[in-house]
Amino acid sequence: WDISSRSIPKKTRTINGHSLSVTSLLFDQNNDILISSSRDGTVMLWDVAKPKTYMELGDIEFPEDDITTGMAFKPNSNFLTSWNSDGKFVVWDISDLANPKKTETLDGSIKDAVFSRDGKLMASSSDKDNIVTLWDATDFAKLNTIKIDNDSVNAIELSKDGKTLAIIGKKIILWDVTDPKKPAQLSILPQQDDEMADMVFN
Repeated sequence: WDISSRSIPKKTRTINGHSLSVTSLLFDQNNDILISSSRDGTVMLWDVAKPKTYMELGDIEFPEDDITTGMAFKPNSNFLTSWNSDGKFVVWDISDLANPKKTETLDGSIKDAVFSRDGKLMASSSDKDNIVTLWDATDFAKLNTIKIDNDSVNAIELSKDGKTLAIIGKKIILWDVTDPKKPAQLSILPQQDDEMADMVFN
């Protein structure tokens, strides 16, 4: 879509490639590359610098029951991360867009992940044990974990300066992760009637 006129967005092109429904979409930092994942077990990389003449650059194939449910770019790098419905988390080197290479597979049941803007810290959440894990994003070494009791973990978000982590469930818990090896709880925002799905920092 062309949204230069926000009141009247215009469709520029429909991209066809997956055989089943798309589960997630992600643009790179320059908005030149679009990554799409599908229930057909593939992740596709598209050149959308000129949306009217898009081109498939490469793809990653998984078993059909290995469905990618989320993705994130590591800032200021050529690394893409993806996680699937079983919680498997994979790090990809996409410096060669036509031939992405798996570099890491992290342990744990991961359902969401976020990076700090400087690309040094990653936080991931699990829906099986309500644990949030902090990782050194330079080598993906585990730094520490935060266990959330008596609440679910629906989403996580890092502040723009990377120093505050928000953990979202029925309530929002703010943590100081200035030193990710020693996270410290800051405050708890009031509990809501319904569970919250997500939030953003201003």
